[in-house]
Amino acid sequence: MLGPVATAAADYIAAAPDRRYPPEVTEAALKCLTDVVGVAIGGRRARVVELALAEIARWQAEGDAAIFLGPRTTPALAAIVNATMAHVDDFDDTHIPTDAHFSAPIWPALLALSSELDVNEQDLLVAFITGFEVGAKLGGRRLGHAMLARGFHATGVMGRLGSAAASAALLGLDAEKAAHALALAATQSGGLAGAAGSMSKAYQSAKTAQDGLVAARMAADGFVAAPGIFEEGGGLARAFVQDGFAEVMEPDFESDWAVLRNSFKPYACLHGIHPAVDAARELAPQIGGREVLRIQAFVAPGVARVGGIESPTTVLEGKFSVRFCVALGLTGSKAHAKDFTEAALVDPNLRAFMEKIEIVPVEGRKMLDAAVTVTFKEGEAIEADIPLSFGHPGNPMGWSDLEEKFHRSVESELGDNTTTLFEMLKKFDEPGNLARLWQLAAPSE
Repeated sequence: MLGPVATAAADYIAAAPDRRYPPEVTEAALKCLTDVVGVAIGGRRARVVELALAEIARWQAEGDAAIFLGPRTTPALAAIVNATMAHVDDFDDTHIPTDAHFSAPIWPALLALSSELDVNEQDLLVAFITGFEVGAKLGGRRLGHAMLARGFHATGVMGRLGSAAASAALLGLDAEKAAHALALAATQSGGLAGAAGSMSKAYQSAKTAQDGLVAARMAADGFVAAPGIFEEGGGLARAFVQDGFAEVMEPDFESDWAVLRNSFKPYACLHGIHPAVDAARELAPQIGGREVLRIQAFVAPGVARVGGIESPTTVLEGKFSVRFCVALGLTGSKAHAKDFTEAALVDPNLRAFMEKIEIVPVEGRKMLDAAVTVTFKEGEAIEADIPLSFGHPGNPMGWSDLEEKFHRSVESELGDNTTTLFEMLKKFDEPGNLARLWQLAAPSE
């Protein structure tokens, strides 16, 4: 017999095809798809992606699941590569209430799985929304943040549940099998926050996508897991939050839509650094050629901790360095993924700024608010205080902002087809667009 947590989540998954989805929820899902496809294509040339492609080639596995700008393979292997691409630049969206990335693992799992199923664009959007809601609601009420505070990557836990839930919905599993899919995904969950700034963080997203997909397929075939691990004292929360500070609570699927609280990234770095970059970019026009004495970045304590890499030596480390990202902002850079380069790491102007930056953790500051103060040698000081970073639902990126980001990410790979792909993704719910996606983003040789 299922407990209340597993029952609520499993029933929600099983009812996915019959649920009504408000237009704004569908639009949010379309934004998630559009953004993550652009980010993934933009990350195609990263070294970790090449390593992932080399590894799956060793399997010599044949299948019809497409890899962005790559070969076709089995769904499980395609999910690994596409989810690696989607997270490698740390440019994918974030659900701040759980501190988890859902689009990067869920969409690659669904797109891969769809290659073996008779499903359409609407089915994929419904499955994505379902997976997002289940992952976010199971990780809500402090659990995701409690995991991060104790050294775990919430995406590797909640993202697996989201990937499994979405895959189960696409497969049309009943409630009992959906519960076992979730439980099987949960037993494989993990991922360490300490991987930030390394290739491992992107690979955690890759395994998150794959494990959720495989868990759903195995549950469909009759795999029996242990759904009791979701209940109070049942194991999942206690394993990651051993002091009992947070539990998996019975999810409330009626009060709101978690996908409407999703944040998109204008900058390709740790989300908690974004308000400091906003502040730095606001101050940049006032600096000119003036001689700077001191720069202070006032951030939340958790941001100071996770983004505390003082002198990054790799591009991935730069994404988790408040100093480097603020320095980029002070030069007027848009801090797009294309701006995080080996050349930028050793740029004399950026290094000069970095040496003068002091990171000041401030109790009471939240993840997405920050201030930057620049003091000049003649004594004047200028300050920008950002109460809520750009990209949050309270200060949102619109379609035009996402389009600019998409174009810069994709244009070097797709050229004139960039606009065609973007416009198609905005209307992905129209029939035939799933096939068009792969015609544009993974053309057959």
